[in-house]
Amino acid sequence: MRVLRRPARVLALAALLDAPALAGEVSSTRLPDVAARAALDLVYDGAFHDAETRLAALALEHPDDPVVPYLQALALEWRLEQTPGSRAHDAEVLALADRSLALAGVLLARDPTDGRALLARGAAHGVRSRLHLFRWEKGPASREAVRMRDALAAARAAGV
Repeated sequence: MRVLRRPARVLALAALLDAPALAGEVSSTRLPDVAARAALDLVYDGAFHDAETRLAALALEHPDDPVVPYLQALALEWRLEQTPGSRAHDAEVLALADRSLALAGVLLARDPTDGRALLARGAAHGVRSRLHLFRWEKGPASREAVRMRDALAAARAAGV
């Protein structure tokens, strides 16, 4: 099994899971940061199926947390990069990213400064961009990258 390097934009999410702005009260529907880091570690170690199994369970436990579907999309996207000829999971990656965006949107409608939702929104656009770039779809990749940058700039402006 090939061990993958951790790209800086993905490490940013892992680091931000430790951010003081996010360390406040965590609702029962939000994924504990330790569980998110453990799932990311499985992805980074190339244990995609284990990560996907763990994330599926976490999705049932934390159905309203936008970080979970983002992590599911990321794990699946990294796995599909190992078999570039197959597009069998492309739509699923995009659907998971869309779910993350929708959940983040609900939280941001309630609180536009919700740091976790702002970061999940940026990360979801980032995984969409990564998939499009991997498929050499430069236009969609660029548009998603701009959305990612804007979302992460909003998170920074909110003090995250």
